Amino acid sequence: MNRLAIIPARGGSKRIKNKNIKLFNGKPIIIHTLETVIKTNLFKKIHISTDSKKIIKICEKKLKIDFLRPKKFSNDKAPLINVLKYVTNKYLKLGEKFDEIWLIFPCSPLMEPKDYFNIKNLINKNLKKKIVMTVSEFPAPIERSFRIGKDNELKAVNIKNFTKGKQKFHPAYFETGAVVAIPKINLQNISDKPYLRKIVPYVVEKHKSIDINNISDWKFAELIHKSVNK
Repeated sequence: MNRLAIIPARGGSKRIKNKNIKLFNGKPIIIHTLETVIKTNLFKKIHISTDSKKIIKICEKKLKIDFLRPKKFSNDKAPLINVLKYVTNKYLKLGEKFDEIWLIFPCSPLMEPKDYFNIKNLINKNLKKKIVMTVSEFPAPIERSFRIGKDNELKAVNIKNFTKGKQKFHPAYFETGAVVAIPKINLQNISDKPYLRKIVPYVVEKHKSIDINNISDWKFAELIHKSVNK
C-alpha cells in the first residue's frame, strides 16, 4: 500500500506566531508530529507542504522536502483540499502514485503511532472507499449549550432542552484537527468541504483532542504531553 502523508505547514500564523515551529516541550511542535509519523513506517512518502524557508530548514533535518507550496495555496483562505490535490498531482508528474492520501496536521503532538495504525485499519475495514477523520466526544450535550448575549448574560440556545435529562441526548462529536485519511479513489471527487460526506470516525481519547489555537491551549497541551510521556 503506497501511502502519502501530507503535513501542511504554512509560514504565516495569526493567533500564535510561528505556531508550526514554536518550541513545544523543547522541540518545534511540527517535529513531534513528524517523528511520530516517521516512526510508524506506514508511509512511502511524507511531504511537508510549506512556503516557509524556516520550516524547510527545521524539517529537512528529518526528511527531504521535494518541492515548495505555491503562493496561491499559501494564504489562510486557500482550501486544504486544493493543497492535497496539488501535492498529489505534482508527485504524479514526478512518476509517483499513491493509494491513500493522509492529511496530518503539524500541531498534533499528542497522537501516537497506535492511532495511525488504528486509522489504517479503519480504512481497510471500509473497503478503502470512505474518508477517516479524527474526532472526539463533546464533554457535555451540545443541545444544552449557551451563548453570551450583548448584555454579557448567558442565553440558552434552546431553553426547552434544559427540562430534559442529559441521558436523553445522543453523544455529539467534533473534529480534532489531527488526521484526515483519504483513499485516492475519493480525492478528485470531493469538494472544498470534504468533511460533509461518507466519513468514518476515529474517536481519539479526550486528552488528545486539544485544538491548539491560543497560548492557553498550548500550555495545557504541553502539560498533558509531559504527563503521558513520563
